[in-house]
Amino acid sequence: MEQDKKNFEGKGLYKDKYRDIFSKKLRAGNRNYYFDVKETIHNDYYVVITETKPNREGSALEKHKIFLYKEDFEGFKLMLDAVTTFADKHNAGLEDTTAINDANTDDLDESIDLEQGWEDLNKIIEKD
Repeated sequence: MEQDKKNFEGKGLYKDKYRDIFSKKLRAGNRNYYFDVKETIHNDYYVVITETKPNREGSALEKHKIFLYKEDFEGFKLMLDAVTTFADKHNAGLEDTTAINDANTDDLDESIDLEQGWEDLNKIIEKD
């Protein structure tokens, strides 16, 4: 492990534990979303999703981060697809946005078994 640290390109106490690999930025109004791929000293990739937005006073930026590790990639993608598909289906054609509050979201509390993968995802979406 010491050899890994010596060969690893990083700086500072914490920066020596990861390395930036790939990054994308999404501007969404007054918010920015950063999607970063980083590498650990053990050559594993993980994803950091950061949201930045002005605080209420507008004097500084608030940051919120999600760290996503390789063992969670598939489940995260499945659940993100499930909830965005659900929201898209209910937002399309709604005349009164308060109707969203009446939507049945109980099915989204279900866990997706990664062994079943897309079959489970489609069952949850089709229940609507």
